[in-house]
Parts: sequence; structure tokens; C-alpha cells
Amino acid sequence: MNINGVNGKNNMSDLGVLLPISSLPNGKFFPHGPEFVDWLVKGGYRYWQVLPLNPRDSFGSPYNSPNSLAIDPGYGTEREWLKLKKYANSKGVLIIGDLPYFITKTERDDLFVEGFLAGAPPDRYTQKGQYWGLPIFDWEHKYEENLAYLLKRLHRAFSLFDVVRLDHFCGLAAVWAIPAKYKSSKKGDWLKVPGERILTKIRQKFPDK
Repeated sequence: MNINGVNGKNNMSDLGVLLPISSLPNGKFFPHGPEFVDWLVKGGYRYWQVLPLNPRDSFGSPYNSPNSLAIDPGYGTEREWLKLKKYANSKGVLIIGDLPYFITKTERDDLFVEGFLAGAPPDRYTQKGQYWGLPIFDWEHKYEENLAYLLKRLHRAFSLFDVVRLDHFCGLAAVWAIPAKYKSSKKGDWLKVPGERILTKIRQKFPDK
């Protein structure tokens, strides 16, 4: 898509706003979206970045969703979302959406490395590191299966958003793998990911994105 303008409108800036759908006022979410789009247009903004639209976990995070292909019914229906996106595009506003890097075993249980869970290593900011407890894709032994499902998820994302942001982009280089018997990220190690190979396939599949 040509990001210099939608429907011939080129008078907007390259500025954008990050506002999750859940932050729209009055609990209307999708139906309240056009009012926010009008505010963006008035301010000269071209981009509206939202967090993933998929169902959230028990802590309210959309990055640990039980189904990354679905839309959270609490936001509204897919028809309402596409109507909102169409309205935004008609006003020259592009929607940037996130594709969560991780998925849960509730969504698929056959794509992961056995015996390890994801997190982040200790560093100068977090001495204990971060323990996420999320399953890690087994790219070494299940490359084709993982690639097919990633492309399916991307196709879904491109049907919902104008621009897709790949969450946890460093995960396409390596993932901090923690043995499942531990609950501390201090015990982990880096597990390499064939990111260049994956990105090449993504570009081939979506050459115009």
C-alpha cells in the first residue's frame, strides 16, 4: 500500500498515535472509533496504531492470547472493526496493528520445543530477568509447520490492518529459552531462530506489504 496517502489525500503528516482499542472512552470500543478517527484527522495525524485485537489473557494482555486469529468479542464484531477501518481509510488514516510473536498451547500445541519456556535474560535494568512461561517455536525440527502457521497469522493480520508490526522482533534472531523445571530466567540460554530465512519467505508471500 502507498503510505503517502489514501484515496489521494496527501495533506496529512507522517505522525501517528498509539491508542489501544480498550482505551477508547465509554466502553463502546469499535462503534466509538470514528470519533477518534475524526480527532486524528483534525490533528493532522496519518497513523493509528492499535495493540492486537485478539482476546486477552486473565491479566488483560493481548500478547498471551488463547487465539491470536480471533477478535476479542468485548471490542465488538469483525464487521464493526472492518467498518471502522474503512472509515479511517476514507479519511486518509492508516491502521497499524500488532501481530503477537508468541502464541499459547491453547491455540496450537504441536509447534513448540519441548521442555523449555520463553523469557528474557537478566540485564542492567532487570537483574532477575523476566519469566514469561510461554512456549517456544521449534524452528529447527518443525520449520515448515511453523512457517505455514506464521504466514496464516500474517494473512489474517493483513486482512485487519493496513500495516502490520511484528511484535518482539528480536525473537526472529533468538529466544531466551528457560528449562521448564525452573521459574527463573537466570537459568536460560539463547536459542537461535532462522530469522533471515523466515523474513525471506514473508517477503515472497506478501511482496506488496
